Amino acid sequence: MRYRGGGIIRKGIGVYAMMKFSMRLLCALLAVCGLFVFASCKKDSGKTDGSGKTDGQKDGTYEASEGLLVYYIYSVAGSFSEEEIAAHNFDVNKSLKEQMYDETYTWYEILIVRARESLASLLTYCNAAAEDGVTLDESDSAAIEDTLVNKRISAAAEGLTLDKYLEEAYGNSYITEAVLKKVYELQYLSAKYANILEDRFISSLTEAMVKDEIKASGNTDTTPTRDIGIMVFSSEKYGSAEDARAKADSVFAALRAEGPVSAGTFERYAEENSESKDIFYYNVADGDMQTSIDDWLYGTVRSIGDAGVINTDYGASIIYYESDGDPLNAAAAKVALVNKMFDEWYNKNKDLYFNGLNDELVEGLELDF
Repeated sequence: MRYRGGGIIRKGIGVYAMMKFSMRLLCALLAVCGLFVFASCKKDSGKTDGSGKTDGQKDGTYEASEGLLVYYIYSVAGSFSEEEIAAHNFDVNKSLKEQMYDETYTWYEILIVRARESLASLLTYCNAAAEDGVTLDESDSAAIEDTLVNKRISAAAEGLTLDKYLEEAYGNSYITEAVLKKVYELQYLSAKYANILEDRFISSLTEAMVKDEIKASGNTDTTPTRDIGIMVFSSEKYGSAEDARAKADSVFAALRAEGPVSAGTFERYAEENSESKDIFYYNVADGDMQTSIDDWLYGTVRSIGDAGVINTDYGASIIYYESDGDPLNAAAAKVALVNKMFDEWYNKNKDLYFNGLNDELVEGLELDF
């Protein structure tokens, strides 16, 4: 599942949190994306060996566990929209297992469906990545460890270990530090592989394909876009917005001391200093990004090669206007084509690997819902 939005195609790995819309977040939660038929999670064709594995399925490098499934159950539980909750008469005073989502299924059953679909999607990308030889590198592992350290610090502030902190937060012992680490590893790997696939799909696009897509869509908006670079300095990392800005100013001064900013120099500094592995964003239109970024890029006259430091909701950023992008209709056409390629890829791979998400795993859970 992907959230589609805008015409931006980015170069890099990871998710840039400052954008107004969710970009192509492969492996995102499926909550509020429409009702999945409950039976869709069950294999109803092909022989199985009792575990749910069908003939022809490959053994996956990554499989589900109770902890992983419970993590996604809670994630989905917290992401129902207010509109959906109201539309299906959710009663906070009743058990999810005892109140109906619709005429057929309980709230708990719908929750399980969406959690299984979310985790199945994640495991599909990770198993495909493993078969393709894609793994996490040292920087990925370091970023995951940094996140866990912050979690441990939060737990220690309450006088608890992270395991105990999680147990009290979730009301059960399914989600442990080890489970949390595995979640982060899978999410990092799936995002990394999604970007590799995206690069492959983009490189396969031709002018003829783009022209045909524009013609088919009827989109005549030729408003120009811009390609930009962004370095991220967060208040969370540096302690305050002021300190994040001070760090950004220091890095920017060093960058400018080398002369006119170039894409190569900007990328080198970003790789050394930015908290996001997403560095370059292509086909950025006015309104696509956080307001402070939009204002810098489109709120005044800019020339290719301009760079500057801005305050953001999350701290500070260094912005670089690298080049002009595609017209909006061409940018939208490229995104549409790449999305179609992702759909084709996922439909081809979603049942290719055994992921361990069988009914026995679900039925063994003891959750007070």
